Amino acid sequence: MTACTALSPACKLQQRVLRAGVIGTIVLFMGASIGCTTAQERGEEGIPMSPNARAYAYFIVNGMVRGSMVSGYLTHQELPALLQADREAREAIERNLRNPSEKSDFRADQLLAHYIGLIPKGPASQ
Repeated sequence: MTACTALSPACKLQQRVLRAGVIGTIVLFMGASIGCTTAQERGEEGIPMSPNARAYAYFIVNGMVRGSMVSGYLTHQELPALLQADREAREAIERNLRNPSEKSDFRADQLLAHYIGLIPKGPASQ
């Protein structure tokens, strides 16, 4: 297996496909969780969402940020905003785990979406 260089077109394509797959999985997961909540509110039968689902999503997003750091996609200017978003999302999820409610679910989802939105889409231009 050859090492993937940042300038290789094949590497760029591979990274785009991987990122799109991970983001698609998270969006699908969050959409499914909203659907389950709506079905439960109407009294419909279904599989209840795990209380730890948002924590799992946080760990996935955190791994995506770490991948961006390792691959050199982050600039020093982007780090403070990402660290702030990480802290806010983690704290919201911790609050949600301690005292779950519809409001804390919504807030945790909002902060996770914001955190995902801050992840760089491509190589850092330095």
